[in-house]
Amino acid sequence: MFQMVYQYYSYFYDSPAYDVAIVYSNTLDAIRMRFHAQAIGMYNALSRLGLRTTFVTMSQVRAKTIGSVKVLALPRNERLSSGDVNFIMTQITSMGVHIYAECDLPGYTDKYVSKLSDFTTQMTSMGITVNQVSAFESPSYDYSTRIDRVAIQVTPST
Repeated sequence: MFQMVYQYYSYFYDSPAYDVAIVYSNTLDAIRMRFHAQAIGMYNALSRLGLRTTFVTMSQVRAKTIGSVKVLALPRNERLSSGDVNFIMTQITSMGVHIYAECDLPGYTDKYVSKLSDFTTQMTSMGITVNQVSAFESPSYDYSTRIDRVAIQVTPST
């Protein structure tokens, strides 16, 4: 009985080593409802698989205070600040952290929906050929959203 109580206590009250960190950035403010729906769905699925999942801010990622996570998840993170994609690719992956970016065009625009100048270069360095990309998410009418997408060619570099 004591062992069971201790396991329960240590699971919820000791500072756990998280397996997955889901990133929230203030650049996502305009699409926060889509982000929340995507992130909570991801959180619930990962929790059911037995993975310890936490939420971190982009500031924590930049400061490298994300602990010993194995995966950094970026749901709906097409809006990032300039340099974030490069920082994640060079600094975070060098720590042995895997990146899972689940969105249409990760790092395509900033929080003001202005295209980031280094987007094409960053995608090319990851083996993704990006030509004539135009992402547009229209306002919702009658609870529906139209998304205009252009196909991109993905050629894994590793």
